Amino acid sequence: MGPLVMKDIRLIVSNRATQIFLLLYIPFLLIIAGYDFRAEYMYLVVLVSGAYMITILSFSYEIGRKTNQLLLSLPVRRTDIVNAKYLFVFAAFIMSGVYSGIYIGLIKHFLDSQLIAFDLSMLRNASILTLLFVSLVLPLFFGLPHKIANLLNVFVFVTLFQIFGMGVGTLEGIFASPVFAGAGGLYGISAGILLLIISRQLSSFLFARRD
Repeated sequence: MGPLVMKDIRLIVSNRATQIFLLLYIPFLLIIAGYDFRAEYMYLVVLVSGAYMITILSFSYEIGRKTNQLLLSLPVRRTDIVNAKYLFVFAAFIMSGVYSGIYIGLIKHFLDSQLIAFDLSMLRNASILTLLFVSLVLPLFFGLPHKIANLLNVFVFVTLFQIFGMGVGTLEGIFASPVFAGAGGLYGISAGILLLIISRQLSSFLFARRD
């Protein structure tokens, strides 16, 4: 599975569209979020959005370059392809976390901004949100035609941003709940990993039955 994960990483890093996306999406989110929101939670918004989009983009690039068809023609089990995609979620989260921290740190340094470039509690909450939302959307891409999966993915992504748009007060209430704050976030991370495992099983089941 290691080579399959590395294939996704190389595909993402070398793609010009991804490079443009990574360069522009943080300023775009800063403009949308506004000054009242960004200082406390912008790192979380950027990290979760980046990890989510990098994961989904790996599917789009495979479809565009026909590498998905090539994989199915090789002596690779479908379960290995599914497992590699789910392992890539963690790679996408790390990539997004490092890049977001550096990018926001540079903005904070050169523009004298109040943005927080790194925060452990935000990192914990971001990991829980990423696990929850990626678990919901990945089975769509393994079980449905790509265009339909992309359409449903838009609704999931919009829901994610609706959560971010609830305001700082509402977000504080959500992140103070037992799911996020219980046992220092252990409850939420455990629930997220469990949901990811269930999601992987569902994706394997759906992918095995696709033509």
